[in-house]
Amino acid sequence: MSSLREEITKRFLRTRPQAAAHRPPSEEQETSVPSDPREGKQFGIYRILRSLGAGGMGHVYLALDTRLGRHTALKFLSHDLFANQEMLERLEYEARTASALNHPNILTIYEIGEHEGDLFVASEFIEGITLRKAIERRLIDTRMAIGVARQVVSALMAAHAAGVVHRDLKPANIMIRPDGYIKIIDFGLAKVTGESPLGRLKNAGWTIPGAVMGTVDYMSPEQARGDEVDARSDLWTLGVVLFEMLSNQRPFDGETDSHVIVAILDRPAPPLPNVASLPRGIAQIVQRALMKDPARRYQSAQEMLADLERIDAPASRRRAAFFTASSRVRKFRFHRSAWAALFGFIAIAAASTWWWRFNGKEKFFEPDWFRVDSVRQLTFTGRTLESAISPDGKYLAFVAADPGGMQSLHLKQIDQPSDEVRIPSRAVEYIGLTFSPDSRTIYEVEREHGSKLGRLFTVPLVGDRASNPLLEDIDGPVTFSPSGDHFAFVRFNPLAPGARHGSSSIEIYDGPGRVTPLLTTPETLFRQLAWSGDGRNIAAITDDSSGNSDKLSLSLYHLNGGKSLRPLPDWKYAARLAWAGSNGSIILTASAHGEAANRQQLRELSIETAKTNDITKDLAGYSDVTLTADGKRLAAIKHDARAYLWISDRRNWLHGTIAPAESQDTDSSLDWIDNGRIVLTSRRTGYPNLAVFDLANQKISEVTNEPSVEQQATVIPGTSLIVFSSNRSGGTHLWSYDTRSNRYTQLTFGNSYDDTPDALPDGRSIVYTAWSGRTPFLRKVNVSGGPSDPIGNYPAKTPQVSPDGKYVACNVQKDAAHWFVAVVPIDGRGEPRAIPGAGTPFRWAPQGNALVATLTDASGAANLWRIGLNGKPGEQLTTFEGDSILAFAWSPAGDRLACLRAALGSDAVLMTRK
Repeated sequence: MSSLREEITKRFLRTRPQAAAHRPPSEEQETSVPSDPREGKQFGIYRILRSLGAGGMGHVYLALDTRLGRHTALKFLSHDLFANQEMLERLEYEARTASALNHPNILTIYEIGEHEGDLFVASEFIEGITLRKAIERRLIDTRMAIGVARQVVSALMAAHAAGVVHRDLKPANIMIRPDGYIKIIDFGLAKVTGESPLGRLKNAGWTIPGAVMGTVDYMSPEQARGDEVDARSDLWTLGVVLFEMLSNQRPFDGETDSHVIVAILDRPAPPLPNVASLPRGIAQIVQRALMKDPARRYQSAQEMLADLERIDAPASRRRAAFFTASSRVRKFRFHRSAWAALFGFIAIAAASTWWWRFNGKEKFFEPDWFRVDSVRQLTFTGRTLESAISPDGKYLAFVAADPGGMQSLHLKQIDQPSDEVRIPSRAVEYIGLTFSPDSRTIYEVEREHGSKLGRLFTVPLVGDRASNPLLEDIDGPVTFSPSGDHFAFVRFNPLAPGARHGSSSIEIYDGPGRVTPLLTTPETLFRQLAWSGDGRNIAAITDDSSGNSDKLSLSLYHLNGGKSLRPLPDWKYAARLAWAGSNGSIILTASAHGEAANRQQLRELSIETAKTNDITKDLAGYSDVTLTADGKRLAAIKHDARAYLWISDRRNWLHGTIAPAESQDTDSSLDWIDNGRIVLTSRRTGYPNLAVFDLANQKISEVTNEPSVEQQATVIPGTSLIVFSSNRSGGTHLWSYDTRSNRYTQLTFGNSYDDTPDALPDGRSIVYTAWSGRTPFLRKVNVSGGPSDPIGNYPAKTPQVSPDGKYVACNVQKDAAHWFVAVVPIDGRGEPRAIPGAGTPFRWAPQGNALVATLTDASGAANLWRIGLNGKPGEQLTTFEGDSILAFAWSPAGDRLACLRAALGSDAVLMTRK
């Protein structure tokens, strides 16, 4: 049965729409309900989260039971029916009937309540779809149909034993949960017989003599006539449902309800249309269930269940009989052949040792790679920044970017479409989310704008965020030990003035006021750690002390002392990581040769063999990978950017035209070659390579076509050279391309990572960013290559040379976590002069007396503003109403503006293992 439920679950999740499908009281009258005054309000112990839908009798809401911390469905009676005493009694009757039944396949009723004049029934919240929807989507095959029928008839056994006849069983009243279990709901028309062990319930079933009650298509003949019904009526209905699951059509149909009733009363049940392909015995079960005479029908649910369970029984019985008959023979033969078996075992062991030694060891240790069976989007903000899935796989915590640089923390159930705001929008930056091992608490690390101090807070699933931080001075998410008694975290030690390398430390929290340093290392540790499932190691991605950022390693810090290194293959960037359950592998985000830093893919690394597995390989980028405790589900943030060119009219920055850029990279750049051509980074070749856009014919043609990352091009004034950053030689360095001779020349060398070049006006030199480990510095090199010289001794990046060649505008590091836009002399002497209010990207204004920077308003629209060097208020140059600005540049004549704009999106996705 469990394997069948798994198969149902896979089909259900693979085709399910994004919205959840908890069925309202009457699916035939289901309507979409907009938000109403009840949402967000507290009704006793229940807090209304959202509306699920409306039906004939009222409204159904998703609520949180704040006392027990569970999601609940609240069913309210419509206000216009309050005066109808019969309806009130019917609602109460349905609740009493269902709550009196205790079975895993029957909806659980918690209570009947009243609050401020509103009467409601609280029941378990069932995530899933109805059997009606599953049939319509062709999710039910023969094997699943039999499994569903078995669960339904099992529930009917419990109901009938309690003297309850459902009387309205139909696909719309059968829910299929994502785990494959079914739930029978809506006992509004149920009848309690006089001999019921429940006793006499008020109105005992709403029987009106001569009245037809129920749904016509699924009525038994006696029900259609308005006669007295008993448990056998439900078995007829189940026969109709089973017929429909097996054939995707109902056995009795007609143009009107009257035609259907005539068919039920007068026509024999038709044969199943595909009976030859069905298991032996199933057609006979359907035929017997649809006997018009109740006396010839199944007399009990138990009898029908026995027949359903016999369908797969013959093969099992033959196997059991064989093993029983042959047991005595096997025992006798073992005694006579014991020595032969022993020698055979020795031979096999020897052969196995040889195989293990020469070719078996790697295969033995190779993990069960994470192969993706299904992918489902979990958030839809388009601005999800951080996320974490709970170990039990039920919840997702995520951070959304809000207007004005604000961020908010959200919580959602994985299998529900909506989410709950746990911490409203604030001026903070979240730098880590982790669930406790019991999945009941979120550990979030945040820092306020303008502060480098990370603080750790706990946020229970039910209740408010702790008022005081659990820890301060923490620089990333925590990782728990397998026992859940401890967690580890990273602290970055301050960079001393003039120092080129800092240090990192791993510390372990043992309880309030007890923090134990594990180690301090000169290596650069990335923020996220991962504690192994056996509790022996803590894994981290590291740069070595030489600062060669192209040689990343996976470091395993042993809790009993020492360290092991696992070099990462040809991966140039790597970040978040997680142990893949007990599979002996690490899953992380990394980009290989030919992939940009912001296009990291999900990859898996075997600890023992160092073999790798690409979990994803697409044009999107991924971050923040977390896994469930069993390693079967993975959550990550998927980043996507669809870029396009915007080119202004001449001397008019307010109007322009749009052209395709064929780029998805947020690290893209552009520059003017002349007044009619623009060089930019494009993915038309499959890799981020250089391309030229011709304004006259509106076409893009590639300049480079390499399986590598070629980006951030700048045109050298007065020459035919384009200088760009590339990893075509292995390391990432500066190269030049001569458009006349088609010759490529490498300009920089060494262990640094070189990018963001910009040329001096005289065309002789280039200023660029040289990354030493995670610390960037400005350097200057001759346009023909050779030794480079530093500019200043402070961390800085993204240089832009002024039109007179005397100054460089750049991002300067204030401390370990904060940067500001500043102007520095080209010779590096003197202190950087901050330019308040400037954002990134930025360039010099054509006149050289101001900067033009990108600022994003509260609505999320990015525009260009002129920012004076003397601190005067800025002037808005463009009036874009949406999207981001990735890069921009003025034409050589200064009369046109080109912007590389993009619709950026980032949302959490769920990947399920095959």
